[in-house]
Amino acid sequence: MTTVLFEFVTYRWGTEYVGGAELHHQRLARELVDAGHQVRIITGDGGAIEPFCHWGVRWANHDKQENEDPDIPVVRHPVRKWPTWAMALAAKAIQRRMEHEAPGWIRRAGDGLIAAMGSSPGTHLLSGWHHHEMQGNEVRRWCSQKAFIGVRLPEDRAGKLFVGGTFPKPNRVIVRLGGEAVVTQSLAVGQGLITMDLPRGYCGIVELDFRRGWRPLRDFRTLTLLADSVVLQDETGINYPSDLQKDHRALGRSLGAKWEDMLVAAAAERPAIYNWLMDQLRGPILPMGAITPTPEPGTIRIHCNMPWATVSGAGKDDLVMALWHVDDDYYAWDHWIQALKRCRFVLANSPYTAFETFPRHGIRAHFVGPPIWEPDAVPSDAIGRDLARDIGLEEGEILVLTICRKSPEKGYEEIARVVEEMRRDGHRIRFAGIGPDNDRRPLEREGCIWLGKRTWEELQAAYHICDIFVLNSESESFGMVIPEAWHHGRPVVVNRTCGPAASIVTEEVDGLLAGSKQELRSALERLAGDQMLRESLGSAGREKARRDHTRGAAAGRLLAALEKEGLLTD
Repeated sequence: MTTVLFEFVTYRWGTEYVGGAELHHQRLARELVDAGHQVRIITGDGGAIEPFCHWGVRWANHDKQENEDPDIPVVRHPVRKWPTWAMALAAKAIQRRMEHEAPGWIRRAGDGLIAAMGSSPGTHLLSGWHHHEMQGNEVRRWCSQKAFIGVRLPEDRAGKLFVGGTFPKPNRVIVRLGGEAVVTQSLAVGQGLITMDLPRGYCGIVELDFRRGWRPLRDFRTLTLLADSVVLQDETGINYPSDLQKDHRALGRSLGAKWEDMLVAAAAERPAIYNWLMDQLRGPILPMGAITPTPEPGTIRIHCNMPWATVSGAGKDDLVMALWHVDDDYYAWDHWIQALKRCRFVLANSPYTAFETFPRHGIRAHFVGPPIWEPDAVPSDAIGRDLARDIGLEEGEILVLTICRKSPEKGYEEIARVVEEMRRDGHRIRFAGIGPDNDRRPLEREGCIWLGKRTWEELQAAYHICDIFVLNSESESFGMVIPEAWHHGRPVVVNRTCGPAASIVTEEVDGLLAGSKQELRSALERLAGDQMLRESLGSAGREKARRDHTRGAAAGRLLAALEKEGLLTD
């Protein structure tokens, strides 16, 4: 086979990783070199990046950049960065646009969102709620001038909805049910409570429409209420508090294709100026001429990855490595979607995106997946003993493990809740989580612990000593931790509503799927009580990992796709 020059256009390349995407790029490049091809990197001179609000990233040019691989030349260009005040204005413009779009899509998707809440009484934050904030151990959440809450009362009971928190300025709120005003309430500065009566068996959307907004100093947002509680109470006095860490995306993701299609449709309706603003905020924006419009003959160019501005320039002969969370509205921007449609094909990260999502939107894709390298050594017994001691693992206990960022969409709290309930019912089971503590929310459930970030050796030891691995995340582009657990022969339980992650599991063969708290408990009870089942699933998973998810496998799938496309010649 002829040697090919692969040209990676990427946002950042160095020895420090911000996330799994960078590891993905570097490993695939190394695998292609190992397969006898050449790789060249075109990237910016940006070093560490600093998040700026929800939409932006601050980039800084560094005088010195390091690259650990001498076989892969790197061409760097200085990146442009906007001053903070300009980023704030751009972020504000995008925020206002998203708030403008919210009422329309909430009303279109309303029935589906309410159905996704399930049959149990409760509430769920929808659009208009900003990211949660921690104040001590308490979760609080700002809302916009229009905010929506999904509500389900028991069929035979009336009730009340209470929304409490701090008002930074006097305000007035109109509460609407089904678009009709039912309450108008004046609100004073300081602590306050919005109260509304709900009819018997009410199931629908409550809209809070505030008269005034407030813009704090050095903050681009328009805010109204810093909520500390959203509580539904039925007429018998039973309370159903809302989880302030969860928002509309948690429900939307459970709608699957309907939700994804709605995000794509909304992106197509958004004026192009917002696409441009998003690219300026995410960057890095390389200088004109840094990337030649047409690469050298025989060169295969790969643009990596969404959601960064580097993807926008992909041409019809280019490839795009789209590590796309298809169910996240953060990724739904039309110029990125059009880039996927325009390019030769997409390197899809999962079977789900390759065979379901991308084809549904007219995007050509081949499943390549992330480069996952099997561990090259078994961790020492001493590291495993130290880790078991940190966890508090006792002789004969079943250890349930998850490895992820500690944030609401990863579903770690639900795992802990199930394990705590099982312990109360007499099961000898314990839960440990490993990963950055993003939400800083205390994990105060009996038999459960969050260990924070750990070394590579400790991660391998954790896989080695656990009995069951769980990935309960709502949103992933793949779920690399699943094959990593398989390499250690561990059975996995994966959230069935997370299409990309669930698509790599063969249910009842190498893992179990769970789409609800009840299904998660059932899966853990089965595995905890059946060692033969654990060993069978773990063994099948190891075989799959050694076949499909080992060093060189991702490059092999990419080269096979290129050959199928007629881009490789003997």
